[in-house]
Amino acid sequence: MSSTSEVQGASGEHTQRIHETLEVIMRSLRIRIFAAVMALLWLGPAYTAYGQIVLNTSFEEYTPGSIHQQGNWLVEHGQAVVTDSSRAVYTGSQGLLFLANNEKLVVKNIAIPASDSGLSGVVYLDMRVRVENLEGRYFAINGYDLYGGSQKRAFVLEYDTPSGTEGSFRVYDGSSKVPVQNYRLQEWHRVSVRVDYRRAVYQVVFDQSEAVTVNFREDYTPSRPDERKEFHELRFNLGYDGAVGTAEAAIDDLYIGTDPIEDVSFPPLEVYYTIQVDQPEIGRIHLDPEQEQYPEGTSVQAALELPQGYINLGWTGDLTGTELVKEFQVFNDMVIGAEVGIDSVNPPPRYQVEVIQPDTGVITLDPPGGEYYAHTSVTAMLELPQGYINLGWTGDLTGTELEKTFEVLQDMTIGAVVVQDTTPPRVYTVRTAQELKSVLRGELRPGDIVEVEDGVYDTGGGITIEASGTETKPIIIRAKNIGQAELTGKTYFTFRKSSHIILEGFLFSSNVYTAVKLEACHHIRITRNVFQLDETDRESSKWIVVGGYYADQDLLSHHNRIDHNIFRDKQTLGNFITIDGGAAVSQHDRIDHNYFYNIGPRAENEKEAIRVGWSELSLTDGYTVIEYNLFERCDGDPEIVSVKSSKNIIRYNTFRASPGSLTLRHGNASAIYSNFFLGEGREGTGGIRVYAKDHKIYNNYFEGLTGSVWDAAITLTNGDTDEGSLSAHWRVQNVLIAHNTLVNNYANIEIGYARADNSWKKEPRNVQFVNNLLMAGERTNRDLITLYTTPTNVVWAGNIMYPAAGHGVGIPLSESQIRVVDPLLEQVGDLWLLGAQSPAIDAGSSLSFDIAEDIQHQPRDATPDVGADEFSSAPALLRPLQPEDVGPFADSLLTVAVEPIRHYAAPLVLSNFPNPFNHHTLITFRLNRPSKVTLEVHDLLGRRVGQVFQGPLEMGPHEFSWQPRGLATGTYLVVLKTDESTSHRKVLLVR
Repeated sequence: MSSTSEVQGASGEHTQRIHETLEVIMRSLRIRIFAAVMALLWLGPAYTAYGQIVLNTSFEEYTPGSIHQQGNWLVEHGQAVVTDSSRAVYTGSQGLLFLANNEKLVVKNIAIPASDSGLSGVVYLDMRVRVENLEGRYFAINGYDLYGGSQKRAFVLEYDTPSGTEGSFRVYDGSSKVPVQNYRLQEWHRVSVRVDYRRAVYQVVFDQSEAVTVNFREDYTPSRPDERKEFHELRFNLGYDGAVGTAEAAIDDLYIGTDPIEDVSFPPLEVYYTIQVDQPEIGRIHLDPEQEQYPEGTSVQAALELPQGYINLGWTGDLTGTELVKEFQVFNDMVIGAEVGIDSVNPPPRYQVEVIQPDTGVITLDPPGGEYYAHTSVTAMLELPQGYINLGWTGDLTGTELEKTFEVLQDMTIGAVVVQDTTPPRVYTVRTAQELKSVLRGELRPGDIVEVEDGVYDTGGGITIEASGTETKPIIIRAKNIGQAELTGKTYFTFRKSSHIILEGFLFSSNVYTAVKLEACHHIRITRNVFQLDETDRESSKWIVVGGYYADQDLLSHHNRIDHNIFRDKQTLGNFITIDGGAAVSQHDRIDHNYFYNIGPRAENEKEAIRVGWSELSLTDGYTVIEYNLFERCDGDPEIVSVKSSKNIIRYNTFRASPGSLTLRHGNASAIYSNFFLGEGREGTGGIRVYAKDHKIYNNYFEGLTGSVWDAAITLTNGDTDEGSLSAHWRVQNVLIAHNTLVNNYANIEIGYARADNSWKKEPRNVQFVNNLLMAGERTNRDLITLYTTPTNVVWAGNIMYPAAGHGVGIPLSESQIRVVDPLLEQVGDLWLLGAQSPAIDAGSSLSFDIAEDIQHQPRDATPDVGADEFSSAPALLRPLQPEDVGPFADSLLTVAVEPIRHYAAPLVLSNFPNPFNHHTLITFRLNRPSKVTLEVHDLLGRRVGQVFQGPLEMGPHEFSWQPRGLATGTYLVVLKTDESTSHRKVLLVR
């Protein structure tokens, strides 16, 4: 509270604020007295006698400190504090101060619960706002309709990040931002709003300036039976709930209610509505007057004109009745149509349509049949194999299109002349965004090549491509030089019902929800691109989506490939790659040789690097193959890869320093094998988590993982159902876990976690743990196996486990089930593999499984070894992936021999991070003795393009930062020369 001396010494401005406080109180009293008087006078049903005021406060009645759970206030993130600080008080002695320090800010006043009817009709908001500081984000004030859990925004008022001492105050008109007026930091401003929930518009007055009228932020239909829009909640955030930033702002004199704001004038609304006419298939509806928009209250006449033999069975949409002429007034957007039927007393004549099929292709009619009433609209569709064209319709049709719609007015005969397409492929050279749009929206033919020159291209919107190549003549859309044609702004591609197209070599940096979408496509290849989208002002985005066609859910995608791309730096919800579908999930898609790097910060859900399927499609078979990919620092979601369909394969991938797990979340009968899970010291790194049934998990390598409970190396939690809801956690059953190697993990195998509330009661059952090798290390200060719930009918056979001192296996089993012995592993490259004297050699169980090779593609013999590695003299063809093994500049096929580590006096280039990089990279290495050193960078032609260091260095570790200047995107070699040897490492620069 302000002290007496402060009051006595108040300036004229403070005295004015005291008067304004009294004015707020008097305003409220005048409103209520006025409403009471009008109620006595009984002005009729059009007048709301007692206005509803849900909030009218100068925060005097609140307890100083956090406003959380005072009244209807909730603070979910950041701080909201009732205080007497001069920065927060406009009138009276207290105000509300919002604070965020590089964090989220989400503060809600749920004036009316979602289960109750909110304020409707016209609602007013009035407040004083002062922005003290705002960095990196916005300060937003949102009005929500919560009915039925909808959470729809009616109005959004936003203070943008200031430049100097001023910023822009703006409002949302749909998804567009409309500037209203500038605001000044550390000054109070008045914001007054009139929200018309019936018309879905709102008016905003800033500091008594001219009102701005805009549409609701979201266009939605409420779930209420009467579809009435309502106000329930006032929410404060930094632009959206997930936004992170730094802010200090205050509000005071807050009013929300249906009584008008006495001293603020809003101009009368000039409201216009549209009438959408859905014309019947037969006949035509005419409007009088006919115009694009109608002022509210306009009288309109709709007339239905019908040919002989037809009658009006009833108006549809917003009109009723069966008359041919209907008069009405417009008070909202309308949709009108009519159902037209046959006059049974005086029907129209009938005609025959005869189809003569071509030698190649098939003609079908919609609607089918062949005999039609007069005036029936029929579409003839010519379906052709790739490489053939329609030379022309014959009989009573003309033209060369594949679909032809006509009106039946007589007996007809139709056919088509079909020939092979002998048009030679064309090469289009594109230099501008307009040329790119024109070519891709044109008529692309099999074998055509669209080559885009180096440059930056913003097409201003999406490009929909409906074209197909053939298996031998694909359509190629490519950058002339990989990574040098940048697609930015609002550029994105939608491939619709297309096939045999290659999209290659682009840098995607556009600010869009989805960069590439496949709708009912097959044999589309997305290869050697870099995806680094701009997610500014976005709450979510899905960068590549493979799905169905919205107009026909039975049309599915299949046999597409996404390979040799880089996906990096994703911050919002959504996935790098989403495999969706329609009536079923997309099938037989392949995701390989990609680099998935840096997705975060962590979200509770919906931020997986890859999602395959979704819950409602989980029992459909996907046959998706995910292989030879590198996942590094994929921190976004507890599920790095989330599999939500059946019969998929995840193999030969490397997961590095990525908190979370590869999760079989929904669906059955998938296989996970020959993957590397490397924790590399990151907190929360996990391996594989499993739900549902009939999965196979084998030949995987887990090392240095730090996660537990949900993110152990191998996690089998309880489930909450055996059937029913497809979004539930289905019980683990009939799962094979065999020939896996687990080394130095904090938590290795965890079984039967039932959630913190112990609500999941369906324990795993019918699980086989066979020939797995577990070895403790410095991270393993616990038993190797943790049982939260005892599983049913679990088989243990041929496993070798070596716990840390003072700890055990975790469950009492016989030696034939789990043999406790040092497996005598040796470090080979980056891996711990079987040494020549290992007791795991030829010690596998005799249980028969079809596992023909080990994690390195070496063959297993008739007496298999325990663990992922088979001790063999055969070449080892697989190792953990590095950035140079994947992405646009990698070889198309990975075949890498793994050599045992040797101790040389020569230096060892340990790593560079990040890799790929776009600004600088840190190169680290170790010298085993003092030496003169030259550290250079060469291009792939051997030319020196940079020198990082030259001079003498002492023995031990060293690091240097390299910041390339004037170099293009590409692969370069870091070359390290010492007195005794030369070493090199590939690095990838992405501009």
